[in-house]
Amino acid sequence: MKGLVLILTLAIIASHINPIYGLAMEGHVAHLGRCKCLRDVAKLFRPKQVKRIEVIPRGIHCRRTEIIVTLINERKYCVDPDSPRVISLLEKLAKR
Repeated sequence: MKGLVLILTLAIIASHINPIYGLAMEGHVAHLGRCKCLRDVAKLFRPKQVKRIEVIPRGIHCRRTEIIVTLINERKYCVDPDSPRVISLLEKLAKR
């Protein structure tokens, strides 16, 4: 019985965790003074899909500039700030 309660509790907790793609460590390691993005995703996004873009400049916490794209469906992706696709996306969104 105790095992069942434990399994149900863990299942409820696991169901409330938002998936973060591209390994954005937002909220988990960010407060420890490390990069939020462990790896960048080479994915093309349409401007209509993008809800928010967070640009984190390089500094003491991380040696590189990080860009985290949040889509309308709340999925988060780390993208390469030097990628021509990302630069084009930022230019299109700046025109909006």
